Amino acid sequence: MKNFYHSLLLLFIVAYLTPAQNYSLSFDGNSYVSVPHSDSLNLSNQLTIECWFTVDNASINDWIGIVCKLEASAVCYSGYFFGLGQTSTYPNWIHFRIYPSLEYIDSSFSPTLNQWYNLAVTYNGSIMKMFLDGNLIHEKAATSLIASNTFPLTIGGQNGNFWNRNLNGKIDEVRISSVARYESNFVPTTHFDNDIFTRALYHFNEGTGNIVYDSSGNNNNGTIYGAIWSNDVPGVSEVPEEDAMNEPDVFLLYQNFPNPFNPNTVISYQLPEGSNVNLKIFNSLGEEIETLVNEEKPAGTYEVTWNATSQPSGIYFYKLRAGEFIQTKKMIFLK
Repeated sequence: MKNFYHSLLLLFIVAYLTPAQNYSLSFDGNSYVSVPHSDSLNLSNQLTIECWFTVDNASINDWIGIVCKLEASAVCYSGYFFGLGQTSTYPNWIHFRIYPSLEYIDSSFSPTLNQWYNLAVTYNGSIMKMFLDGNLIHEKAATSLIASNTFPLTIGGQNGNFWNRNLNGKIDEVRISSVARYESNFVPTTHFDNDIFTRALYHFNEGTGNIVYDSSGNNNNGTIYGAIWSNDVPGVSEVPEEDAMNEPDVFLLYQNFPNPFNPNTVISYQLPEGSNVNLKIFNSLGEEIETLVNEEKPAGTYEVTWNATSQPSGIYFYKLRAGEFIQTKKMIFLK
């Protein structure tokens, strides 16, 4: 009986803690998600707002909100706008603005229809930065940013659909944080993790119903108005393509395979340049279990096998440090 309940617990871990990444939300230019006001959604001092999105068709010639916390009126006096701007048939710039200070950052943008983009904006207390697909595309100095009001947060459009300023496209993985997560170019992930700085986190993996659930623990759940579920999601490369293995151009740590595993699993990583590589395994308490790699490596793609026979079933983490690049991923050992 003990083994039976142990197995049930591990199945629960696999089902609920392993990212599913199966769905996104599709917006038709009139639909949106509304999240009731919460003080946790107001931002100041430091912030990051990030998401994956596509542009699928033309929208009204105006502002197109992706993540907004604004009043439904002709003039905005407080809050923030994170989205796209448009002066022609399709969106042609990316824009983030804080009210009432009117501090903003933007960049030109020419989308390919139906293509997924990763967009992130950060503020570290003095500098605003904008990233597209992990590349820093604009930065500027800004005074202290305070975005505080009592209006709902909206995803895919603006509050109350006041100006019909809504996206004609898809959105996946939205995270709002109280810290500047990125200072320089980075490799975007298709699943955002939760931590102590996360104010709201939406994976959009429900796939049914009219509620999107906040995975941050702050209970900032939203109601869907008109948007529909889609199985079109940002691409995931679990196993390196042959060309990428031969000519890596970025640091990458891949998800182990298989996962869950018993007792062996393969961890792959790639180096765009020679680096001092350190790859370690940790248990769920953060205790170091084993060092798999600790040596200088030339540029290339590598894989290493971990045998967990001597360890109990459960969640483990593997951490790669290569020069200044550091990344950690989760895996599940299931006997």
